Amino acid sequence: MKTYLDVPKWSGIENIREAGDCGIVECANVLNFWNALRGQPGTVSAAEDLANYHKANGWRKCDPSTDRGIILETFIQDWCRQGWFGDPYLTPRGYEPVTDRVAGLKRFGVLAASVALTETESFGDDALVLPPKSGHGVCMAAPLIIVTWTKLQGYSEAWWAKFGRQMFGLIPPAGMLPPGSIEVA
Repeated sequence: MKTYLDVPKWSGIENIREAGDCGIVECANVLNFWNALRGQPGTVSAAEDLANYHKANGWRKCDPSTDRGIILETFIQDWCRQGWFGDPYLTPRGYEPVTDRVAGLKRFGVLAASVALTETESFGDDALVLPPKSGHGVCMAAPLIIVTWTKLQGYSEAWWAKFGRQMFGLIPPAGMLPPGSIEVA
């Protein structure tokens, strides 16, 4: 069975620095995982991420005031209804809120998740003494590993207990993945 380690490259940092939204990038990383599972590894481009960000909330590169972020669950709902920008085949059949990381990862392979970050944006236990500052979208790849800023990042149970917020499992399109690659009912 393939895992997150089969993803050759994760989406991310170039879009975040330009604008774009981390919630859309984490959903792009779910697509990167699905592509790796079906033996067609490819990375969702920054252009696709930014097109989805524009579609989701009207963001325009020439107008910084339009960079308002998104609500992760709202974007996932829209993605399930309208498809991924430029490729309607990449439309989840639905999604489910997940409360148990391990069970969710066994069922869905990876999870879209939101976390709180501190001023230092640390995922280490050094952040436990700091107050949360802002929200951030990540792709949960394993029980103690997330993908953020295109990198695999470890964290502790204590960090998740303080900063973890929401997790969602996305149900891939019918027939997209090889049978048994993930346990989706």
